[in-house]
Amino acid sequence: MAAIDSSNVWYWIGFITMVISIGLVYRLGKKIKNDPHFNLKLPFTVTTIGAISYLILALGHGSITAAYHSVYYVRYLDWVLTTPILLVALLLVVIPKPTDFRKKSQDNKLIGSVVLADVLMVITLFLASVSFSVAIKRLWFSLSCLSFVWIIWILFGTVRQMATVKGVVVDRVYSKLLIFLSLAMICYPVIWLFGTTATSDLSHYSENILYLILDLLTQVGFWIYAISLLSNVKVKEEIIKPVTEPGDI
Repeated sequence: MAAIDSSNVWYWIGFITMVISIGLVYRLGKKIKNDPHFNLKLPFTVTTIGAISYLILALGHGSITAAYHSVYYVRYLDWVLTTPILLVALLLVVIPKPTDFRKKSQDNKLIGSVVLADVLMVITLFLASVSFSVAIKRLWFSLSCLSFVWIIWILFGTVRQMATVKGVVVDRVYSKLLIFLSLAMICYPVIWLFGTTATSDLSHYSENILYLILDLLTQVGFWIYAISLLSNVKVKEEIIKPVTEPGDI
């Protein structure tokens, strides 16, 4: 009887959990589906992508051999699709549906800059994974970290100021979600650095478990936390209520 790969067990656990989460998050999200600062399609898309990714891994696909180790490219495909959606969902808490074209253009540029930086962050991390040269690997990893720092700079700077203008409640909701997502996202490069693609201080088994925990936190836990905060009546009233900005007076 063939031995069961322990990593595959965790992949199947990830797949089953993601599938269950698709229905759970969708059902919870329907409570606030009319909230202009929440799009029910976003959590559905993220959890679906997560489920497909773990199914691919569980079936033994989604990896290549590069730089003398296995690189799970399906993870990077997952992240390059899901992390921008998570960031857009976070920005929706602060950025209303603008009525004038100039305001809409400014918001789109802000969202676009965050999404672009995020995509570059994931792509450069993947390039670091497949690089043979240690120097080149460090270069790509450094660029990935710089992209992440740029994202954090915008979210804690410009967007945080916008949240403050919207009111205390909106600022509190945004801040809680921002801290949650930031802490989770910063763990990815840390695991990568100590994982099998870099220093190999972590075993393949430990690396897979840690990535699974983080994926569940970001792709499932974030939505449950966001829906919980936005479901609060006071929060909804504060967010939906029109806010007069200084430039409108």
